[in-house]
Amino acid sequence: MTDKEKAIVMAYTGVCMLTADKFNIFHEYVEHIMHRPVYVHELGDPAIERQIKEKAEVDFMALCLGTDPKIGHWTRNVDNSRRWDKVRFYCSECAGWQTYGKTDFCPHCGAKMDNSRKADNEDDQSDN
Repeated sequence: MTDKEKAIVMAYTGVCMLTADKFNIFHEYVEHIMHRPVYVHELGDPAIERQIKEKAEVDFMALCLGTDPKIGHWTRNVDNSRRWDKVRFYCSECAGWQTYGKTDFCPHCGAKMDNSRKADNEDDQSDN
């Protein structure tokens, strides 16, 4: 297992695998996935630990499955075939759908979603 893989496992599980002079590999990985500087004292905060785990999930799952992480986006579609209107969001990777809004990961295939872009066919109305 490489040091980067150890950093991924450490970020997701909380099990310390890099110590002493190699701890900086983990710290740099955390700053990369958090998109901001992370101070060492923050690593003991349960809220920060949860955020790190959430952001490391796609890399951890890719490591477990032996694949590169998928990157997808949501496609918005309104289903008028029911008695009530439902907005559905479809995954660009697997075409799985959900009605509860855009999430960071597809619950069907695990693809990390690029939520920085608007869902295809999305107008300026709210997601729900």
